[in-house]
Amino acid sequence: MLLEKDMYMKERELKTESTIQQQTKLIDFLQSKMEENKKKKTLSDKLFGHSKKENQPPLSVVLNYKDLEHQLTKEKEVTKDLRQEIVKLKSQLCRDNPEKTNIVFDIKDHKKVLEQIVQSPQKNELYRQNSVQRMHHNIPHRFDIKICTKATTCNQCKCQIPLGRSSSVCSECLIAVHPQCVSTLPRTCGLPQAFAKHYSDSLTKLEDAKNQHTNEDLNKSAAIDVEGWVKIPMKSSWEKYYACLTTNTITIYEEPPNYETVKVIKSLDLKPDNSYGKVTMEPVVSEIGIPVASCDLPFVLKVEVCPNTTCWPPKDLIFLTLNIEDKAKWFKALENIFNNTEEKYKGKYICEITNGVDVNYVIEVGKDIKLLGTDKGLYAYHNSTLNHISGPLHVHQIAVLPKLNLVLMIVDENRVLISCDLKHLHSLCECAPCLKPSLQFQTINVKNINGFHLFRTSCSKRNMLCIANARQLIIMKYDFKYKTFIPERILDTAEPTSCILFTEHSLIIGADKFFEIDLSTYCADEFLDASDRKLTSAISCYKVKSFPLAVLQISKNPVEYLLCFHEFATFVDEYGRSTRLNDIKWSHLPCAFYYHSGYLYVIQFYGVEVTRITFNTLDDSNASVDLEMCRLDFPNLKYLGHSDDGIYVKIGDDIKYINAGKLIPDTAAPSLSGDTEQNDCDSERFSFTSSIVQSLDGHLSDTESVPSDTNEGHRRVKFAP
Repeated sequence: MLLEKDMYMKERELKTESTIQQQTKLIDFLQSKMEENKKKKTLSDKLFGHSKKENQPPLSVVLNYKDLEHQLTKEKEVTKDLRQEIVKLKSQLCRDNPEKTNIVFDIKDHKKVLEQIVQSPQKNELYRQNSVQRMHHNIPHRFDIKICTKATTCNQCKCQIPLGRSSSVCSECLIAVHPQCVSTLPRTCGLPQAFAKHYSDSLTKLEDAKNQHTNEDLNKSAAIDVEGWVKIPMKSSWEKYYACLTTNTITIYEEPPNYETVKVIKSLDLKPDNSYGKVTMEPVVSEIGIPVASCDLPFVLKVEVCPNTTCWPPKDLIFLTLNIEDKAKWFKALENIFNNTEEKYKGKYICEITNGVDVNYVIEVGKDIKLLGTDKGLYAYHNSTLNHISGPLHVHQIAVLPKLNLVLMIVDENRVLISCDLKHLHSLCECAPCLKPSLQFQTINVKNINGFHLFRTSCSKRNMLCIANARQLIIMKYDFKYKTFIPERILDTAEPTSCILFTEHSLIIGADKFFEIDLSTYCADEFLDASDRKLTSAISCYKVKSFPLAVLQISKNPVEYLLCFHEFATFVDEYGRSTRLNDIKWSHLPCAFYYHSGYLYVIQFYGVEVTRITFNTLDDSNASVDLEMCRLDFPNLKYLGHSDDGIYVKIGDDIKYINAGKLIPDTAAPSLSGDTEQNDCDSERFSFTSSIVQSLDGHLSDTESVPSDTNEGHRRVKFAP
């Protein structure tokens, strides 16, 4: 009984407490209403309402969670409708007044402006900067991933967002970008385009003013091209001074000219009237005037300014650089100053390669038709248009055989050998791009061997092919019955084959040494004559890991070859004996060679050197004749191939054609008779050359006599009668 009464009392207490709370709230509400009615209303209150109404906190009314959720849903629907109305009004405004609403300026400037707006200025710089430069806006976007349902342009990269693909749309300013462009987009949410344009115009004015001041300063004093410490010959010793080179003078100071009172030791005018200048890389000791150590001689430069008339002596300046890098820098700057009056030949522009295509080889397959072998297949350049020919991929090397109506290529990542019909390929090169030309080819089976990096063909009646990989050399012959090349002999090499040259009866290759292979018996032996003392350095090059790079046939009558190594090149006859007194030494490391009509092209990593070779070049009869040489410097140079009169190179994205005749004009110097190129066709008629006549008479190429048994022991290849 007591428990029941206890439970009843507790229920009554709860009810009374809830009743008291409700009555308290009602009393507070009625009191607030009574206080509002007691206050006197002013005229402004009657017209505009209570003046402090907006500052009064809202009445705290307890709402249920479901009511709050329902109210939030209504607010979201209202904001969604308002946004749709805003988009409609904006599109209508753009259609009505396109000139007023479209604010167009450069994309790059736009990005630069937005990035500068996002960057926050430092506190120390805030008061020193212009008011325009202190403009700051750094509000991140709030992106939602949505499906693109209409044509939209990315606000960051200005490229189209494909339909049906995902795009990132800001929930506040509604700009759309690619998902991968979100990280690079500046934090400019809500920034009006007009503000960005105003900021861009102000920055442009400031930059123009700065450039104007800079140009005025440059006009007042000439810009210094090269400067640094050098040594100048003074009386009996070399004194260290500071040299400055401008476009017109070389000035020697006692110390760096940081202020106007620095003493000038010597000055040389580089461009006086009626004169010309030249730079000597390695002057003779007698020209220097004072003793110089042999180790310091490679660092000496001589600058000479000569008048056009002979009545006045030339003015010169000799100085010693501190290292070889400084010497190269000074020499290049002086050469540019003396040669800037005439625009140098930089090659003929062919075409531009874009879209990340890497060109490996260029060859001519017809009149005004060039075939390009790239990592993405074949391209034909005809009538100033570049057309893609579907078929093989990763084309590394191409060769045309007109007599056999064939085109050979090394293709694919496995580097296999393929062939195709020349007429078929020629017709595809002339097709329009809309026809989508496709090449039909067949793979040549070289006994299941692949990985080829080099091949050469013979244009004589033999119709032979020599192809090489890292460790093997395969000699093949064309079979007219099966209409393909058949392997004749496979030879192993100690080093990868770097060069191949077909002669009339043999094959000259370069691996670790130069070898000669008889095409009748396929017997191989060393090509260079070990009894010739002039070839001692060439024979022993392999001991210091300096291997052959190229073998070039310089002339046919008499037969003469140029054997090229990393450091030098030497002239030999058909028996591997030296023919000239001196060798050609390279100024830079070479990577490819080509010879045609008396011009030797040496392709290097950052330039091309062209040398004219005549009968007097490095000959013992006239050893004082200097090499006629010209160099072209190019960044990112790549050798692509050759034609009849020049070579093709790739410089950046441009393909250019370099003709040596434009660099070194043909002079009256005696040229080589019967010039030939590296892959020229072999002569069909046999003739007795001077070397053969000397061999028949028993004369040697060396000036010293050698025992006959030694000479007979070095007969490398014996031809069948």
